Amino acid sequence: MPDAQRTLNADTVTKLAAALGVSVDYLLGADAKETPALTEKDRRDVAKDVYQIMESLESSGDLMFDGVPMSEESKAAMAAAIKIGLEEARRRNKATYTPKKYRRD
Repeated sequence: MPDAQRTLNADTVTKLAAALGVSVDYLLGADAKETPALTEKDRRDVAKDVYQIMESLESSGDLMFDGVPMSEESKAAMAAAIKIGLEEARRRNKATYTPKKYRRD
């Protein structure tokens, strides 16, 4: 029996890349350079930033989506998206701004 061929959708690939700490391009073979890993301190800083952003948004009034107050699930999804964005920005900044003598090439 031949092996079944499976495909992944973009959302699944994005989540997989985030979980592995690499870019989507890297998973697809387009990016030969691995992105730097985040340290535990980086992860704590990102979590603190996400918390502060969400607190700021919630304290400014009801969060609305299409004129309807956001559900707790929607708020959690927004926080997760912010977290992924901040983590990727931190990885890219590490790759760009880390002095060459400290890089592991």
